[in-house]
Amino acid sequence: ASSGAFAGAASMTGPYTLDANGFVPIEQALPFTVNFQNDPAAAGYTHEVRVTVPIDPGLAAQSVQLGDIKIGNITVHVPADRGLFQGDFDFTQSNGFILRVSAGVDLKSRGATWLLQAIDPLTGELLRDPTRGLLAPNDARGNGAGFVSYTIEANPDTPTGIKITAQAS
Repeated sequence: ASSGAFAGAASMTGPYTLDANGFVPIEQALPFTVNFQNDPAAAGYTHEVRVTVPIDPGLAAQSVQLGDIKIGNITVHVPADRGLFQGDFDFTQSNGFILRVSAGVDLKSRGATWLLQAIDPLTGELLRDPTRGLLAPNDARGNGAGFVSYTIEANPDTPTGIKITAQAS
């Protein structure tokens, strides 16, 4: 496995429902954030981060709106109303790589995926240098951490009282 490919690297936060006794409203965007980090004990930078989120049947996969992405010191503002987003962002001067982002929802498999890659500007291939990349080994200041965010609506056909779960890896 490559650096950064380990269990326990992701955590998720979702809508606050304590005031509503755990119920979520329909026709309202529910916010979710998936936090990730490079292992503080890693030998070097990670060059690729893949975040996967299966979508519960109680949620409307077609309503996913991708939100901002943060990777270490880089923030990517995703344009509003996007269920798919791709782009290359040149951080060659500041970070020594091109950030490639490919994110979106697969309605058939009911999953959302974000693939974040550090691309070597000289070869066009995935960066291999352990001294630079997407995320340093994480530290107390969070320099090796990041997140992806999105909103999704409850499926209006879901009966009241059905449990909705969310997870990420």
